[in-house]
Amino acid sequence: MFLQSIANFRAIAIILIVMGHLYSYGFVSEDQVSSTLKIIITGNTALFVFISGFMFHSVFYSRFEYKRFMINKFKNIIVPYFILATIAVLLLYNTSSGFFSTDVVYEKGILFEGDDSNLVVFIKYFITGKFLMAYWYIPFVILIFFMSNLHYKFINISIKYQILIITLLSVISIFIHRPTANANPLQALVYYTPIYLIGIFTSINADVIKERFGNKLILLLLIVIVIAIVQYYTDHIDNYTKSMFEYGGFDLMFIQKVFLCVYLYLLLEKFSFNYPLVNVISNTSFAIFFIHPWFIMVCGKLYVFLYGEIGESDYYFSSLTVYFIMLFATLSFSVASALLVKKLFKNDKRTRYLIGY
Repeated sequence: MFLQSIANFRAIAIILIVMGHLYSYGFVSEDQVSSTLKIIITGNTALFVFISGFMFHSVFYSRFEYKRFMINKFKNIIVPYFILATIAVLLLYNTSSGFFSTDVVYEKGILFEGDDSNLVVFIKYFITGKFLMAYWYIPFVILIFFMSNLHYKFINISIKYQILIITLLSVISIFIHRPTANANPLQALVYYTPIYLIGIFTSINADVIKERFGNKLILLLLIVIVIAIVQYYTDHIDNYTKSMFEYGGFDLMFIQKVFLCVYLYLLLEKFSFNYPLVNVISNTSFAIFFIHPWFIMVCGKLYVFLYGEIGESDYYFSSLTVYFIMLFATLSFSVASALLVKKLFKNDKRTRYLIGY
């Protein structure tokens, strides 16, 4: 079932995700307004998780068959991930970079260790997606899909138990936080599962949710902004991250993203629109997710090539004009690459195996 609001939601989600990966290209101000905006922009992979849960119920539930579902995910997600991961990890190995380097710094809570052999590093890169920005999401979401039988059962229990499960898992997420350096897919699974279930719950109860909360958009937005301001004053501008069983306090980002998911869903349901450009971004959103880290990486390497190895304080510069130019360039390159590959293969569906589109 196609929903224009969810298509628009997907486009907005991928734009926010890309925006969150480009701060070093101009958006580095640390005043209250800039920091609050960055807090709201940061961590919006949660929107993708919410949408994925929503679509599991609205699209797949009525015809769900576990084996067929997983074969489809294998073709469209695991295969392109494996291809792109192989290229990225081989590049790291050939250049003695990343965890193949002898002077790499190991953080507490990541799966990589100093005595890992090259083979073990290879395997851990594929397991964690740590070889390139944003790719940690794929191993985590694969685990989500492996649990689809449980999600199917979740849909069929009473609303009372659905709310109880979401509440209990949310409390766990609030205290477990995201994994350090996004390098532990099991911790990411625990952290994001309640948001996935909230997406499912929203799809199941869409009419009731719209009726009860559709006229509270301003209140929901204010809650998002207030939580972001509190994060700023408690010095948590970025995501809350730590090792799984270490105490790190209360994760306000999780709560903020839950309210943001519900706010954007209701907003886009109430004010639906149909613009060709937005539809293109939505349709190619997963390809954008796969491609944009490569473009950003190349831009970073090009900057260093042109200006040399310089200090971190010199590398970061403040210019919102540069930031939005970089955002436009990244989205344009990613979309154009996806469309070009599709055209070269004459709209063959098997291009999904290469770029997820």
